[in-house]
Amino acid sequence: MSQRTDGIPEVDAILLPVGAELHALELTRVREVLSAGTITEVPGAPTWLEGLANIRGDIVPVVNTARAFGIDGAGAPTHIVVADTENGPVGVAASGAPRSSRLGPRTGASESDGGAGRHLADGLLCTLLDLDALTGAP
Repeated sequence: MSQRTDGIPEVDAILLPVGAELHALELTRVREVLSAGTITEVPGAPTWLEGLANIRGDIVPVVNTARAFGIDGAGAPTHIVVADTENGPVGVAASGAPRSSRLGPRTGASESDGGAGRHLADGLLCTLLDLDALTGAP
């Protein structure tokens, strides 16, 4: 994270398309971006859990933020962004190719639990994700 000349911190992030919306993860938490591949459904899991993915021998839960935030029309995940949380790595499903960007100042609060605020990135409004809150990490 760097500072702008007006003292407001800038956040480098990965932008994830989720249907018609954009979500963002702080770049410092991101491990890698992968094609979605096989995600195994977990019966009885919370609705926000897309399933589990085997990533280089590690079993990683994959969060579906479209379900968590009630976004319609996101479709099947095409990519997974693996990020670090308090409880270990978590994959976040994206419905299109993620890309890097620098977030502008916070423009407002998130409308959903698991969101850390709304920001402008490349002229588009996005929700910065708080994966620890979304996944219930202490």
